[in-house]
Amino acid sequence: MVPGPSEHGIQADVVFVIEGTAINGAYLNDLKTNYLIPTLEYFSQGSIEDREYISE
Repeated sequence: MVPGPSEHGIQADVVFVIEGTAINGAYLNDLKTNYLIPTLEYFSQGSIEDREYISE
């Protein structure tokens, strides 16, 4: 993540998880808990608030 100038006022974390086989669909929650959230916290340099996550 590259932080932008503060005058923009909007900062967003965007993560794409692509799973093309549908075999790992049952593990999306585990991927979020064990990989995505720790990665976002690492690059955000702190904890992130609990948010709603969607998958399509």
